[in-house]
Amino acid sequence: MGRSKDLATGETRFVNTTGDTMSGDLTTTGNVGIGGDPVKDFHVRDDNSFGGGTRIVAAFSPSITNGQDAGLAFGTYSPDDYWKQGIFWERTGSYGLGHLHFANRGSADTTTVSKADAKMTINSNGTVTIPNQPAFDVAQPNQSSGDHTWGQTHLNRGNHYNSSNGRFTAPVAGVYIFFHGGIKGANSTTTSRLYVKKNGSRLYSQRHLRLDGSTNQYGENGSLQWIVELAVNDYIQAETGAGTAYTSTGEYNVFSGYLIG
Repeated sequence: MGRSKDLATGETRFVNTTGDTMSGDLTTTGNVGIGGDPVKDFHVRDDNSFGGGTRIVAAFSPSITNGQDAGLAFGTYSPDDYWKQGIFWERTGSYGLGHLHFANRGSADTTTVSKADAKMTINSNGTVTIPNQPAFDVAQPNQSSGDHTWGQTHLNRGNHYNSSNGRFTAPVAGVYIFFHGGIKGANSTTTSRLYVKKNGSRLYSQRHLRLDGSTNQYGENGSLQWIVELAVNDYIQAETGAGTAYTSTGEYNVFSGYLIG
C-alpha cells in the first residue's frame, strides 16, 4: 500500500509487506486501492485471473451478537451526519445467519438512517418483504349502482385509498393490479356489470365483469382483475354500471389493489 503518511510529516512507517499492521486513523486525499491502481475513491480488485465460480472481493465482519445489526451508510455533506440510505446486516444466528435490510430515511434533518428505516428486507430463509408497498382492500359498497364508496376498509397501507370518494390515488408511477368482484343485488332479470375506472373513464374498452340476469336468480357472482400502468396522482375507482350490487353486508362485494412495481 505504500507509506501510511507523507514523509513531510515526519512519519516513516511502511505497510507494504505481508503481515504488516498499523494502528490509528489513515487519512488520504487521493484514491485508495486494494489489489491494483484505484480509479475510484475506494477500489477493490481481484487478481484478474477470470477463474470462474463465485468470487468475493470484499468482506465485512462486524463484531455483533444475535439481534444486533451493522452495515453501510450513504450520505453527503458532513462526515458524521446526513446519512440517509443504508444496507444493514442483522445477525440472527451462528455461522453468519441473518437478515439483510435495505433502508431509506426520508427525513430532511440531521438524523441518521438505521435498520428501523428498512424499506425492503431479505430474511435468512430468502423471503423478501416490502413493508411500505401501497395496497388496499375494501368491501360493502355504499351504493347499489354507479361509482362506489365502501363501508368497510380492511387494509389501507400508505393511506392512498380515500374512503370519502372511493378512490385509490397512485403515490408513485408504476404498474398496479386491481380487483373488483361480488354478487348481484337481488333476484333480477337485469344483468349487472362491474367496472374499474382510471381518472373517471372505464378501462380497456370498458372491460367488465358481467353478472347474468337471464336466470332471474339471486347470487350470480364473480371477480375480475385489471393490470394498469399509472402515473403519480392517477386515481382508480370501482363502478357498477348496470343492474345493482349487493350492499347489505361486506362478505361479497369487494374492491382491492396493490403496486406490482
